[in-house]
Amino acid sequence: MVGHGYSAQYDPEKQARAIGVDLNISVKHAVNVCNMIRSRALAQAKTMLEEVIAEKRVVPYRRYKKDLAHKKGNMTAGRTPVKTTKEILMIIKSAEANAINKGFNASSLVISHISVQKAANQWHYGRSRGRVMKRAHLEIVLEEASKKADDKDVKKKTPANDKPEVKKADTEKKNDNKPNKTGDDKK
Repeated sequence: MVGHGYSAQYDPEKQARAIGVDLNISVKHAVNVCNMIRSRALAQAKTMLEEVIAEKRVVPYRRYKKDLAHKKGNMTAGRTPVKTTKEILMIIKSAEANAINKGFNASSLVISHISVQKAANQWHYGRSRGRVMKRAHLEIVLEEASKKADDKDVKKKTPANDKPEVKKADTEKKNDNKPNKTGDDKK
């Protein structure tokens, strides 16, 4: 079996992660569920997923939405992919347990990275027409919100352009060397 690595940069001191390999879920459903909970607080993401499992919330489909019906409210296309949501919630709980084990505060965790990749196809055994199982890899990286905010503050405090200031005397010297376009400089 080929190993699966993470697609995001990982700092073990600031982040906790979990991975699901060869999950029996649809990649198309998983992409939309992940887009719904990306960059959310962990507690908020878990309640959203639990509402989808109870079919009280609809996942907005922004990708893979061809011929998909509109839903009530301010949403265009959407579904309630219960099986996919259960698997993603299981991996999120695993990442949360890893974060708690590292000593992070569970109430301040944020999903900093979540992504889905298509896994290898496996054939259903005994099917003469050749049915293929749906498989996906899922990776989740959690980070404490305060640390994420500190990193953003550091980026904001550093000046964007550290160019040296140009003195007026330097620009005048440069202009003196250039010939005048009007032709008045002929002596």
